[in-house]
Amino acid sequence: NVRSTKLCTLISDSQGNSISTIEHILSALYAFNVDNIYIDLDSNEVPVCDGSSKKFVVLLKKCGFKKQDSFKKFIKIKKIVQVKEGNKIARVSPFDQTMITCNVEYDHRCIGKQSISLMLTSELYESQICKARTFGFLKDVEKLRKSGLALGGSLDNAIVLDDDKVINNDGLRYSDEFVRHKVLDLIGDISLAGYRIIGSFYTSHTGHELNIKLLEEIFSSADNWELVSSN
Repeated sequence: NVRSTKLCTLISDSQGNSISTIEHILSALYAFNVDNIYIDLDSNEVPVCDGSSKKFVVLLKKCGFKKQDSFKKFIKIKKIVQVKEGNKIARVSPFDQTMITCNVEYDHRCIGKQSISLMLTSELYESQICKARTFGFLKDVEKLRKSGLALGGSLDNAIVLDDDKVINNDGLRYSDEFVRHKVLDLIGDISLAGYRIIGSFYTSHTGHELNIKLLEEIFSSADNWELVSSN
């Protein structure tokens, strides 16, 4: 049901109803193992909040969680699956838990090369990932707005960089906030599989488009995965 991956992930149904910017709320739900929830929206876009998923984590914990008396299903990766476009790589390999390794590289002194690797747990997600904000470059903002994109983007909901520095007054929340947000987005995108995926993910220089292509490649063959149950 993914219709677009330009700047955000947008899904739609057969009647043409669509919802955009779903990746941050889905990321929080996935990290906290929530797979049965009703979400009511009064718009065709999920609130961007501060550009991270922190607000959704706070609200989820405030609401609380209920364990259900049923077996939980998981997608278990059986073989290495990879998609590649130039220097962009997204891969998942067999593993006994959900592991994520992510690399980014930008020709900007505030970013450069950044890498992170972690086992996905709700505790690590809350402390290491959920506060990481989306980011963009000031030189691209005017171009995007002329195209009708990023109209609601501001220093309140994104990290913005000029040619030399981060221009947000409050600076960064983590020294490597950029790669951490890529992990946040990846988690939201892979949640569209419908079940939690047991496997080790590796991404380098990727975005929403390649994340979704990796999912498509996983499901392109029944030899790549199996559905397992656990209580």
